[in-house]
Amino acid sequence: MGRRLGPVLITIGVVCSVGLAVLAACVQWRRHRLAHRPGVIRCKLRLIRDAEPRRRWRRRWVYGEWVHDVLVIHQGVFVGGTVAHAVRFPEGVIQWPQDAVTLKRGPATLRLRLDDGSVVELAATDAARPEMAGPFLAVAALDAHQRTGQGQEPRLR
Repeated sequence: MGRRLGPVLITIGVVCSVGLAVLAACVQWRRHRLAHRPGVIRCKLRLIRDAEPRRRWRRRWVYGEWVHDVLVIHQGVFVGGTVAHAVRFPEGVIQWPQDAVTLKRGPATLRLRLDDGSVVELAATDAARPEMAGPFLAVAALDAHQRTGQGQEPRLR
């Protein structure tokens, strides 16, 4: 019996390895396809309560896209979770974050008032700055970075 068990275990190991490789490839393909779709931005989102952030920025970046005045967030390990945030109006303009979102240069933030009355802060990479205001074009036109004419943003620590 011991001689038959070896090839069976090897076969099970190979099948499991191939299955995991296919799953990883599918997840990577799905993320790549989502990230390169027009209008999709890499972003972070956090809840603001009483004009102060409720918690620190999450570690993981998610993908967001505007569908009319709804910010749709795609999140999760398999990018299968989708959360829709119906936005009433933005509060303020696109600006530099008050606290560190990341150690890299370039994130910008925008506070959004949702239809349920809560406020969330959206942080996006500098490359996504033009798309982060979505349908609220006046906010993008009044971008604090463009108004001040600064060439370099401050380095976040």
